[in-house]
Amino acid sequence: MVVGVVVVVAVVVAVVVLVAVVVVVVVTVVVAVVVVVVVVVVDTMHYKNAVSLIFGKI
Repeated sequence: MVVGVVVVVAVVVAVVVLVAVVVVVVVTVVVAVVVVVVVVVVDTMHYKNAVSLIFGKI
């Protein structure tokens, strides 16, 4: 009986750890993607502004 309980607890702990790792990885990836998108959008906006300024002066 004790061995069965230990096995069940070990499996539960393993599953919880796996889920936690997956959640952390997913959150990290999502945050990274959001940061990249924001940076690209901001850079694109700055680039367009710079181009319009340059052509505006010409």
